[in-house]
Amino acid sequence: MASRVNIEKVHLIPHFHFDFEWWKEEPYHEDDAVLIMEKAFSLMREFPSFTYVIDTILPLKRYLEKYPHGLEEIQSFIREGRLELVGGTIVSPDEHLPTTEGLIRQFYEGEKWYHELMGIHVSTAWEIDEFSHPAQLPQILALNNIRAVVFSRGVKPYYARHPVLFRWSDPAGIRTILAYWWAGHYSTCLPTKKTTLLNIIKFTRDMRARIEYEGRRSPVSTIMIPLGGDFTFPHEDWIAFVEHWNKHEKVKLEFSIPSRYFDIVEREELPIHRGGYGPVFNGVFSSRELLKQRSRYMENRIVAEEKKTSICSLQGMDFPDESFRDAWRLILKSDFHDTLCGTGTDRVYRKSLERYRNAEYILNAIRDKRRGFLSGIIGQKGWYAFNPLSWSREESIIIDGHRSLVRIPALGLHRLDEINREDTLHITQNSLENEFVKVHVDPATGSINIFDKTQKIFIFNRQENNLKVEDDVGNLWVTIPTGREYGLDLKELEVQRLKKFEAEISITLKNEFVTIDKKILLQAGRKRIDVMTGITFSGKDKRIDETFPFSFPGTWYIEEPAWVTEKSSGIFPVQNFVLYSEGDYNVGIINCGIPGHSLEDNTCRMILLRSVSIFSWAFFKWLGKNFRLIFKVAQKSLTAMFEGLKTFEYPLYPIHGVILRDWASEGTNTGFGTLDFKSHLKAHLTFYREAQSWERGEHFFRYAIVPGVKDVEEIIRLSLELNNPLTPFPLPGGGSGESLSLIKGDLDGIMIAAFHPHSGGYLLRCRDITGTTHEASIILNFPCMSIKRLDHLFSDAGEEIGAGSNTITYTFRPYELALFHIVFTPGGKKA
Repeated sequence: MASRVNIEKVHLIPHFHFDFEWWKEEPYHEDDAVLIMEKAFSLMREFPSFTYVIDTILPLKRYLEKYPHGLEEIQSFIREGRLELVGGTIVSPDEHLPTTEGLIRQFYEGEKWYHELMGIHVSTAWEIDEFSHPAQLPQILALNNIRAVVFSRGVKPYYARHPVLFRWSDPAGIRTILAYWWAGHYSTCLPTKKTTLLNIIKFTRDMRARIEYEGRRSPVSTIMIPLGGDFTFPHEDWIAFVEHWNKHEKVKLEFSIPSRYFDIVEREELPIHRGGYGPVFNGVFSSRELLKQRSRYMENRIVAEEKKTSICSLQGMDFPDESFRDAWRLILKSDFHDTLCGTGTDRVYRKSLERYRNAEYILNAIRDKRRGFLSGIIGQKGWYAFNPLSWSREESIIIDGHRSLVRIPALGLHRLDEINREDTLHITQNSLENEFVKVHVDPATGSINIFDKTQKIFIFNRQENNLKVEDDVGNLWVTIPTGREYGLDLKELEVQRLKKFEAEISITLKNEFVTIDKKILLQAGRKRIDVMTGITFSGKDKRIDETFPFSFPGTWYIEEPAWVTEKSSGIFPVQNFVLYSEGDYNVGIINCGIPGHSLEDNTCRMILLRSVSIFSWAFFKWLGKNFRLIFKVAQKSLTAMFEGLKTFEYPLYPIHGVILRDWASEGTNTGFGTLDFKSHLKAHLTFYREAQSWERGEHFFRYAIVPGVKDVEEIIRLSLELNNPLTPFPLPGGGSGESLSLIKGDLDGIMIAAFHPHSGGYLLRCRDITGTTHEASIILNFPCMSIKRLDHLFSDAGEEIGAGSNTITYTFRPYELALFHIVFTPGGKKA
């Protein structure tokens, strides 16, 4: 071991990484995990010094279903400080693709489940296999009373001298947590040899390499190293190895748990980091596109249903806690990183869609019950809608088969009254125009351009087409476009007026394996241009992008979870929008569950669809052209392997498309973990069979373009309106009420992200949407007994800010997530 490594002690963390589903679907990996836990608990009984970590609740729940008597033993191990439950989540989620609220709820609902099952609080997040970590994760974790996080992937380059232990702050410095980066991967000392002696020799080599590698990056003399990996059984040889090592080596090893390690090091002076990590793969934002759309839709919908039902509960409706809990758990399971990223097999894909259907069934039942309740309290007959957003809005909707333009106040139930808007639309054979923009379609190619009338510029480069279809030889993790593009022929072009205030352009484009039907909608008095694109695909190994080639230089900004940040070139996971800025002029590109965006110079490519198979002729051609690169990368990987470092995986990322290709198949539910050799062999031998990952069939996408965006707050509002459409429904008018709103007026600079019953009252979670420090006020429509600002979701204590008042006034910092606990005055009468 190199003398420059000043490490005195190593805390060893025996664990296994649990993949909720990957090669196999839920719940078959849980059965594998039960076998691993049986072995771990057996070792803990036999060896009092042995410790262990379990990283998600589902395998533990499965274990207790099989061994109900095991609860007392597990609780005893926890009290002794030998067993720690980490993660605090239902599954280990992707951290960029879920909505902000979905990511918060992953920890909130997970923590509640841990408390329900085990009566404990989890203090350490466990993000060891996730592909990226957003800049706002420290604030999200701190909101859930989590003080530390352990992660492995995301630091770039992977060999950077970034500290392994540091304090991680959100970009505005609002919250700070402890963080440990397992620079050498989350796998170490895997027991692969047949004898104890050979395993000890292997472990010694692995541990020396790991201490050297992470010791160079440690700001303190004590580091934390894992024992185990993916679905790894704990082994008796670990105990023998530690005894042997401590007799012969200066640096001492100790079986430990993460909380014990963090208790020791949190007193140290540590470096502070702000910003996110990753992503390490560029194709996971577009693989199995329907999962991304369903996740966005379902998470937006359940939050809206919660708000609606909570407002009704203030008027006497029973809030269905268990139904919402069950729906949240179904939705959040599909946020598992390999599932939502689309890197699971076809069977995993189908299982996820089944969970979304089951969650929607629960939410539909809640909706129907709520509408029945409203029929008894709303007096005027007519068509109504709930607006879940914190500001009033105008929207074109279908009421009783007719298109109408309506305006609805903020955050509540209101009767829909049609409004009139001056007809400013002008229509030609290939264009639409209102007072702000003119949308023009090239009658020869079908390419679209937009003329901003206020700035007197064409937004896009008129020389380029908007849709790109090209070969992609990547796997489910990475996109590898070959540069071979396929042209599209314009088959139909039609412009029609839908109503006095709205018109659309219909375009049909086609080639040998794809038909694209696009509708472009423009309203009078509105800058937002809505696009609906239907794709019928019959090919294989292709990528289809909607391209926005801007005609002027600018700077890119994207929305991440609860944060807007500048980006340069690359492929990024986008929440609701991309903003392209040049000086004071901004153009927004809004998506509805289409996160993959490639940014390069002045061009944004929204990746709509990626078809992935195991093998194709284009893939073999790519292998031939890139043989030298593959050989060079393989050399780096083998060097790390021979040194005993699991980092051999990281150099492979530039050629990741060569490996794990068989996940573009049916998979199987047999075998242990993901190591069923026969099923993997079968997938390769039957590569010619059509798989769902080929994405053949019909697809639908919705997005929008907004020229002349004023600021971040405006694009956030517009993007949330597109992602939260109004749903009108009739009420017979059997009561005495007129409307039902939570707040008075519109909110400025903030939004109410969540509202639901919590700890004897209601939780109101607010979020700054300006990126600035400012004071904001919320006037509630109901009288309150108390209003407290909470430090985290699992605290009843807090600063009293509104006793006897119905107004919340608070100074928000940039993109702050603030929590308020409200106890309303009994009776539910409006203030």
